[in-house]
Amino acid sequence: MEKDIMTESRTQSILEELAREAAARLPHPGALKIQVSGLKIIRREESNRLIDCVSSTSVGFIVQGRKAARMLGANLAYGAGSAIVTSVELPDSFEAIGAARENPFFGIVLDLEEDVMTTVLARLRDRPVPECMFGSGGIQGSRAATVFPATEQMLDALLRLLRLADEGAGAAFMAPLVKEELYFRLLMSPAAGAFRALFSSGTPESRIREAAAWMRANYRRDFDVADTASRFGMSAATFYRYFREILGASPRQYVKTLRLYEAKRLMMDEGMDAAAAAFEVGYESAAYFSREYKRAFGLPPRAHVEACRAQAADAA
Repeated sequence: MEKDIMTESRTQSILEELAREAAARLPHPGALKIQVSGLKIIRREESNRLIDCVSSTSVGFIVQGRKAARMLGANLAYGAGSAIVTSVELPDSFEAIGAARENPFFGIVLDLEEDVMTTVLARLRDRPVPECMFGSGGIQGSRAATVFPATEQMLDALLRLLRLADEGAGAAFMAPLVKEELYFRLLMSPAAGAFRALFSSGTPESRIREAAAWMRANYRRDFDVADTASRFGMSAATFYRYFREILGASPRQYVKTLRLYEAKRLMMDEGMDAAAAAFEVGYESAAYFSREYKRAFGLPPRAHVEACRAQAADAA
């Protein structure tokens, strides 16, 4: 019991230090990419503002505040001290709960690199995969987006990786070593059973991850489940079953959601109208696109984009 209290105290101390480091590097709302380590710091100061994006294959840590997210079929809520491994690029709608100027939300994200993951997994080949039990031990989400309590050792490695930006010439040498340690901690965590097979070459799960990446890159194309399954060496039935188990949505639902999120981005960032955005992401009918968009976001395209812009202006 005393050991648990000491561990909790040390973990809280590291989280506070991470928040201080993040605040010093990013004093205003937004995002900051630190090149030497590959880390991205995120700061939010507005609550209840929904942000839609497609999350990268990454591990993210909440170091201050709370977050609510919807990632395809999974509704997630988690706070400081939590980590999330996103094994597949996923449409993500999230908000920082309770964030304010005097109490900002801070997250730190590290994209997962295929070659580093392969190297670490090779060293763990003979290590048993920890059993993952969703709903216990603070583990929630899906195999594609798994939330779990970060350990003291993970957070310590994250803090050292963040501070490498101040080390000058030594940072380029040290960063890969600290990343490998962090990957090791992730792959030996109690949640690793949810995602380790997705990064292990030759498994059905890894083929689903590769298929999702291909679908992400080719979402504008006409989509056929059987053809995609065949491309990745699976029958249509097996592909569909694994895909839905891992991502929490069907292959068609995944492609449709990718198209809608990209259409929103085109309208918001590039000023396209609804019809142009619809055709750009692969819809043949603007009217059908508008119905699908309203079903996903609650408003027709133009009204939704105007509401999002007004909300962003109010928060500025």
